[in-house]
Amino acid sequence: MPSGAAKMQLQTKTDRTQAIVALSGLALVGQLEAEIDKIHAAESGEPDELVFDFADVSFTEPTTLQYVISLTLARARRGRTTKLRLPAGEAGARVRDFLRRWRFPGAFSAVTGIRFFDFVDPLDHHYFRGLGGDRRPTRYSDATGDAEGVSESSTDAPRFFPFTTWKLTDYLESARISDEALDTWSDELVLSVLDRHLQPVNGGSELASSGVYVASRIVFEAMTNAIRHPGANFIQSSSVLRTPRAAAAVASSRTPQKSAADAAMSTQPDEHFTVTFWDDGTSMGKTLQAAILDGRSVRHEYPAALDTRYWLTLVQAESEVSHDSHLIDSRAELDRGTPAHIALLATIFPGVTSDVSGRGFRVHPELQSSEPVLATQGMGLFALVRTAIDRFGGAVTFRTGTYFMSVKRARSTQDADYRVKIIVKAKSTPEFLGNMITIRLPLRRGTE
Repeated sequence: MPSGAAKMQLQTKTDRTQAIVALSGLALVGQLEAEIDKIHAAESGEPDELVFDFADVSFTEPTTLQYVISLTLARARRGRTTKLRLPAGEAGARVRDFLRRWRFPGAFSAVTGIRFFDFVDPLDHHYFRGLGGDRRPTRYSDATGDAEGVSESSTDAPRFFPFTTWKLTDYLESARISDEALDTWSDELVLSVLDRHLQPVNGGSELASSGVYVASRIVFEAMTNAIRHPGANFIQSSSVLRTPRAAAAVASSRTPQKSAADAAMSTQPDEHFTVTFWDDGTSMGKTLQAAILDGRSVRHEYPAALDTRYWLTLVQAESEVSHDSHLIDSRAELDRGTPAHIALLATIFPGVTSDVSGRGFRVHPELQSSEPVLATQGMGLFALVRTAIDRFGGAVTFRTGTYFMSVKRARSTQDADYRVKIIVKAKSTPEFLGNMITIRLPLRRGTE
């Protein structure tokens, strides 16, 4: 199978259906989800057993693994079984090391309640060190392109943060979760690495710390947002910093064709910093729409200078055709007639919040002091998107419910601030469990 290719196989065992999704080369989340969507669209519908076949995978990213966790948990709740074929051979050993160092097995089990050993197909149990496999020293750096010898105690440790899981019932005050995440990202060593690799664009001030901006306006806001989603039991985050050396290491695995989800990030350089946040709560769009349908006021006043225009393209996945492209501004009316996809878009409008009581409202001191106009209710995700795109030239994607939404800087011909693509998943595709936000930022040129 060519590098970057994927194949799907459906078969019936007695009265149970099994589907196998095999990826080769570079395993991107959009490519994987596209194959899963094909399975759901098949006449037999959702299979009783699903196998992620990563035997030929030579590179993957935390966002892909987060999707695997979410889907496996959702399927388990529906009484379905899911299995994983581990990357095989010497090339696969590098990716297996990557899974260990990013603490994927523990993150998977913490959320799903399934032992990672039981999740892995029995054919691959021989790779577990306790059964004689992979006894050599970890070489996760081969899977990312980082320099050999990097360890958690070295100065290069902040090149990544492995999977971290927070269980909300473990905290008497859920706000402590945001504080814990912020403490980690505010470490001096972490800040120095982010300052070295992330560069402001569009005239951004070099005097302000890039690391502080990531900690206060991306990490803090994403975590605070996740905590407030109704029904959330778990929050997870992970990140990876792919340097030029890392990009070169996986270039041979790239496929020229990308899914819409992967293409959402395609304008970004290969060298990037990516951080993903996921929770298993109610879809953020549904949460806001419920508040609107209840007749609650979801808007808070904000200065006219923050009025924002979005060039919105709506795509129906079943037809793969753009059915609607138009301009919408942040003061668009939100009422009982607001379509669900507009409610999702409105979650990133300035001054819009489903937390109308303000009980969960918190603001980081840096934001309060430097831009107080953003330190008010309804500004959390707006500040996150504004920081990722306007300051760093990055992109933000949201996967929730029946939607995929990507947000980027608008093209000069669109007379807008941001261009947004919302893909409506096919009716055959089960709703995505929870909310997954992925922020991808390009790196400063000439750093390693």
